[in-house]
Amino acid sequence: MRRYQGRRNVTPFAAGMIALVILVVALYAAFIHNYPWTNPYELKATFANANNLAINSPVRVAGVAVGKVKSIESKSGSSASVVTMALNDAALPIHKDAEAKIRPRIFLEGNFFVDLKPGSPGEPTLSSGGDLPITQTFAPVQIDQILSVLQASPREGARRLIQGYGDALNGKPRPGEDRLADPATKGKTAAQSLNDSLDNAVPALRGVSQVNQAFLGVEPHDLSKLIRSTGQTAQILAKHEDSLKGLITNFNTTAAAFASQATALRTSIRLLPGVLTAADRTLLHLNESFPPLRQFSRDILPGVHETPATVAASFPWIAQARPLVSQAELGGL
Repeated sequence: MRRYQGRRNVTPFAAGMIALVILVVALYAAFIHNYPWTNPYELKATFANANNLAINSPVRVAGVAVGKVKSIESKSGSSASVVTMALNDAALPIHKDAEAKIRPRIFLEGNFFVDLKPGSPGEPTLSSGGDLPITQTFAPVQIDQILSVLQASPREGARRLIQGYGDALNGKPRPGEDRLADPATKGKTAAQSLNDSLDNAVPALRGVSQVNQAFLGVEPHDLSKLIRSTGQTAQILAKHEDSLKGLITNFNTTAAAFASQATALRTSIRLLPGVLTAADRTLLHLNESFPPLRQFSRDILPGVHETPATVAASFPWIAQARPLVSQAELGGL
């Protein structure tokens, strides 16, 4: 009799597909933070010009992507546009004084994005669907707007400036103009000299990088500690302004005294090497005399140790010799 199986075994292929789907959903939830079963936070902003934006353009807070542009609609009765943005939890909370700017993305990214500043923590927060007025939004200036401001005369001046800059880069030097120039650059245009300078740019930039690395210090926060200490020193000096003035005045007096004796000081500096040479010889001879003196001190040390006992032993003899040489015995010899 065969036993009935109530459920069927899952094949390895089906188990792998289920695991793959779970992994994709987990990664999507971890990096996108946008779940299909939830309603994202929506924020509306009125821009004077939103022609550079497109649907799904990113919205960033401090350079971090926190959402996308959901829709762009024209505001009735004006040339402004209302941009609706879908934001995730990383952008919240959005305060009443928040600001939004349309900025260009880097060259490799292309297009534009919305740079969102959530506002001050002390201000009230905006609920989903809130609107930022046009006074709190900023649109990028387009080249056609710049050209529309420039009239014929400024345009002609700008054209001459650009043309003159190009002639300065590509024009050959006139006779005598490069008389004081470096021999390696004589007869060359400014553009050629700039290209030649790039050959030395790598070691120069390497040196600058080493200097910047040295400025960081040996331990973390060395530079910040230095700046903090410099600020504290400046603050203390500011508190003792009168003493600082006196220090500068006294230093000025000292410098003036040195200046008045410039001839004598110059003579002293000229004679100083000979004095240092003679002093070096004297110190050398003195150093050579130290070993015999050290040996003599070591040899005389036992006799010095016996001196107190010798003096103590001489006291009885002195006591007996005093009556002998007295006036009564030897007539006060």
